[in-house]
Amino acid sequence: MLDKATDYEDHKNGPLEGQESVHEETLANHCTIRVTVTPLAHNPKRPQWQVVVVSPEGKEIHNETSVAKDDHWTVKKLLDWGIDQGKRVAAGHHGAPLDDHHQKTPI
Repeated sequence: MLDKATDYEDHKNGPLEGQESVHEETLANHCTIRVTVTPLAHNPKRPQWQVVVVSPEGKEIHNETSVAKDDHWTVKKLLDWGIDQGKRVAAGHHGAPLDDHHQKTPI
């Protein structure tokens, strides 16, 4: 469901078809994230997104591509979500180990 107060302007003209938004960033742990969001001509309200995470050694550790599941995603919101996901993946692979389930939880 759309939040009419904030999403109306984003949706009244639809996303810009064929124009992709790209965010690339090198994080403090030296991993690089690249997030690409592309509105699709055949379904402009459900953009395609890709999140790629590359380790400091240049090895691709995550590459995920999908299409937005709901109509409420704007290109900007999906780009922000993808950046967050990329940072989470990068932190898990080159930060706190994913398999350390006995670490203390900060309070």
